[in-house]
Amino acid sequence: MSFYTIKIDGENYLVRSPNLEIDKIPCRGSGFYCLLSRSDGAIQSFSYKPVYVPINKKPRENRLNEEELISVRESVQKWISTEDYFKGHVSTITDKEIRLVIAPDFNIFSVEQIREFSKGANYYYAWEIEIDIEERAGKTSGFV
Repeated sequence: MSFYTIKIDGENYLVRSPNLEIDKIPCRGSGFYCLLSRSDGAIQSFSYKPVYVPINKKPRENRLNEEELISVRESVQKWISTEDYFKGHVSTITDKEIRLVIAPDFNIFSVEQIREFSKGANYYYAWEIEIDIEERAGKTSGFV
């Protein structure tokens, strides 16, 4: 059983979950979304993306020690500086805790998302870092 929310969306109920989890570790890109008619309960729209078991070994602990934290932050900052998307944007790694997540080996927000899912994706245990991004449209937060 997963956590979910129910909200009224016009003439419908919107039922959706955040990322589903394995052993309390969120699996990015997973979850469900359902739009139900308030008048007759008919399903207007439904989407489900399952949790996939990671192919790499889970770290013994869900936290990094100080030396590992520094190394991961430096690697991410270096990667950000070479990625085309981040060029021309001000990107800053936040001081928020780095989290262990389960993530696919592709960008779940890309336009190629459906094609990647249909080909089959590999999922991995990965460390997730929150960053602040300043773009022309304003400031936003994201994860890498």
